Amino acid sequence: MRTQTITQYVADDGRIFQDYAKCLAHEQLVKRLTEATSVLPPRCHTIPTHGYIQHSTEQLNLALQRVWGIILDEYGDEYPEWRDMLPAQAHPGSLVGRVLYDSDSPIDVLAYRRFACCDFRTGREYQQPYFVQHPAEAPTEYIPPAAG
Repeated sequence: MRTQTITQYVADDGRIFQDYAKCLAHEQLVKRLTEATSVLPPRCHTIPTHGYIQHSTEQLNLALQRVWGIILDEYGDEYPEWRDMLPAQAHPGSLVGRVLYDSDSPIDVLAYRRFACCDFRTGREYQQPYFVQHPAEAPTEYIPPAAG
């Protein structure tokens, strides 16, 4: 048996890194994502199944455009064909969503999954993506967003 000292770097969100540069890059990406989605109120993880949060469609689309720009910055060299896509074509069920999910990217966790719960035509954000695909079954009660 041997004793070994290991240096770890802990990001503000609790993620642990063995490399300082990777931890710093993660922190900068989280900051960019937070700024990109700042036009929306904080995500309410307690939206009841019978309710929704109402957003302005302009703000929702602006947040999506900003996050799409971050996705292209992070993955555009590896997936150059994404540069020809519109953000609406890159839904969470697409290859883009799969790559973000598989890479355990903070983009997926902090922003992209949230967009899957949003109806961009109406500006409504539901608790789950199911209601975006099944609007006839969607909740009808407006829930005010959580205060920032």
